Amino acid sequence: MSLACPAWLRLPVVGLVVAALALGPWLGMPRAMAFGPCSAAQFGPSTDFATGLAPTSVAVGDFNGDGKSDLAVANAASNDVTILLGNGSGAFAPAAGSPVAAGSGPVSVAVGDFNGDGQPDLAVANPFLNTVSVLLNNGGGSFVPAAGSPFASGGIEPRSLAVADFNGDGIRDLAVANFGSNTVLVLLNDGSGGFGPAAPVGVGSGPLSVAVGDFNGDSKRDLAVANFLVDTVTVLLGKSWT
Repeated sequence: MSLACPAWLRLPVVGLVVAALALGPWLGMPRAMAFGPCSAAQFGPSTDFATGLAPTSVAVGDFNGDGKSDLAVANAASNDVTILLGNGSGAFAPAAGSPVAAGSGPVSVAVGDFNGDGQPDLAVANPFLNTVSVLLNNGGGSFVPAAGSPFASGGIEPRSLAVADFNGDGIRDLAVANFGSNTVLVLLNDGSGGFGPAAPVGVGSGPLSVAVGDFNGDSKRDLAVANFLVDTVTVLLGKSWT
């Protein structure tokens, strides 16, 4: 698959130079930028790999420690997560023990090291049970539930997860967007993969996706939440989630 360049960037080299000289300053482009090449995105043939039923979310991590990217796929209709181990050449095969049970109707999967052992673990949102399942990496691409998992999402119908250290203790926590209660809840990690809730924060109607960033440059983790039912994005600036 190739994404086409704009027509004016597909001019012959001489024509491109002339166009750049003529239009670059008018468009506010530095001359060096005006001469930049057009590099279209290129993709090879697609390949499909089997998952569970109704895959709804996919996350990337090195789950077996071989330095190659693997996939975790949340399957909403089969209530599990498929672990596909990459061979480094673009092919994937199920890990031993895959799929892994993950609550009811898992619709979002996120990756983080939740127990401090240096291995990527998984968190999965279960909207039908109002819970979040945390699956700890056992090595080799196998996973087991963390003690106390699943954890209450603190709201109704959790649909999206984001991973970050929200309280500055160096441990990865979870932000959960609860679609049915119009809230975001931060689950604070105790360092062993156990989670307890901070107070829920009200957002817009129908929060369907949550993302993390530092939006005001204070080095604290902020949140952006997509509100499906009211066509808005809520931005929450981090202060203290404890």
